[in-house]
Amino acid sequence: MSKVKSTTGPKDLSIEEAYAKMQKILHEMESGSLSIDQIIAKLEESKALMLYCKEKLKNAELLVQKIQEE
Repeated sequence: MSKVKSTTGPKDLSIEEAYAKMQKILHEMESGSLSIDQIIAKLEESKALMLYCKEKLKNAELLVQKIQEE
């Protein structure tokens, strides 16, 4: 069973690039041309990207709050 892995981890991407990559994965999955193993790998990659974006947004929100409190 082979896994499909990305060579670029989420932390190497900007939030915009991570979001674009999630959109690309969604389109690939909607195409219906992926095997079950590929779908599983894409879901794992999407989850990592989503968590990365969520963390970045939370950190940005905390920074904005800190600036507003000053």
